[in-house]
Order: sequence, then C-alpha cells, then structure tokens
Amino acid sequence: MQETSDPMTHTVLLVDDDPNVLAGLSRALRRQPYILCTARSGEEAVWVLKTRDVDVVVADQRMPGMLGSQLLAWIAQNRPEVMRIILTGHVEAETAIEAINTGGVYQFFTKPCNEVQLAIAIRKAIEHKTLLAERQRLLEALQTRLAQSELSSLDQQYRLRAAVGDLRRAVQAIAAAAGALAGQLPHRLAPPAGSTLTELLQAVSEAERLIGTIQSAVTLQRERASST
Repeated sequence: MQETSDPMTHTVLLVDDDPNVLAGLSRALRRQPYILCTARSGEEAVWVLKTRDVDVVVADQRMPGMLGSQLLAWIAQNRPEVMRIILTGHVEAETAIEAINTGGVYQFFTKPCNEVQLAIAIRKAIEHKTLLAERQRLLEALQTRLAQSELSSLDQQYRLRAAVGDLRRAVQAIAAAAGALAGQLPHRLAPPAGSTLTELLQAVSEAERLIGTIQSAVTLQRERASST
C-alpha cells in the first residue's frame, strides 16, 4: 500500500491489480484536494479499510482473488459510510447489476475512464458523504434533545404528582380538623360562626374536587407520553 503525503482530511483509496493503472490514476488525481492511497488487490484494500479512515474507494472489477464487486459488497457490509466507485474494462450488465445491488455503488465507470469525470465523481462522492454525516449528526442531536425533553417532562410530572399528593393530604387534614370542630360545637351556631364553618367545609370539598381533576389530568398526560 502506497500513500501520498498530504495534510488534507479526506482520503481516496484506489484499488487495481495493474500497477500502471494505479500510477496513471494517481498522476491524474494528484492535484485533487484529498489524500490518495493505493492497493493492489481487494484483500489489501480490506486491510487498509480496517486500519484507517477512508472516504471513497475506486476499485477495478477484474482482479485476481477478490473481485471489485465483492470488495464493494464487503465495504457496504462493514464500512457502509465509505462511498464506492467501480471501474471495469468489460461492459457487462451482470457486473453492473451485481455491483449496484450488493455493493451499493455510487458510480460506475468503464475503462479507460475519463479522468476529469472520475475526479468530478470522487469530489461529488466526498460531498455526498459529508452531507450524510452531517444529517446523521443532526439526527443524533435531535434524538438527544428529545430524550432530554422527555426526561424533563417526566421529572415535571413526578414533581406535580408529588405536589398534588402533598396538597391532598393538607386538605384532608383541614377537612378532618373542620369535621372534628363541627362535632364539638353546638348544632346551631349563631352567625357568622355557623356560616363560616359551613363555608370552610364547602371550600374543603371544592379543593378536594379540584385536586381530583388535577390528578386525573396528570395521569392522562403520563399515559399519552408513554404511548408515544
């Protein structure tokens, strides 16, 4: 495996068993804004892909051992984020179909290919990969925000349920005290004492009704949140 020394961040791996083809492609692409690596077989390309980050693979179809379509199928299975371009000197429908179906090929070229068109295809493949990575990053960020929002909502529900429980117990204590007071006083109280006690008991009853309504709303909200 050979590699050009370059500080750029994107990497393109060229795979062909013919050293002259690799040399020609490397010369044609040497001014492009990415690092170029080369491999002489599909097996060597797999080793490269296992040991470093690669953005685009350009592979010849007809190679001894692992075919280009087999290499791209391996990449699709094990490194699906890597963009895949295949070159072939044989215009065969079966080759194109196999490469597209099993290898998820980004683009298909026949040899000898137009070097300018190949350079454009590689650049577009890198741009496409960058967009996919950015979309994935945004999706993960959104999922994190949603998870945090759900946790916050659950926390608020638990706090509200606890507050409702505390309020219910306080109202029940007031009701018990008012009931005990009513039992200790004469049945007929002169106003305003009688009316005040009656209003207190009515207020306690209304508070209990409101607490029940709030608790039902909290339960319904929790059930809706758990079903989504």
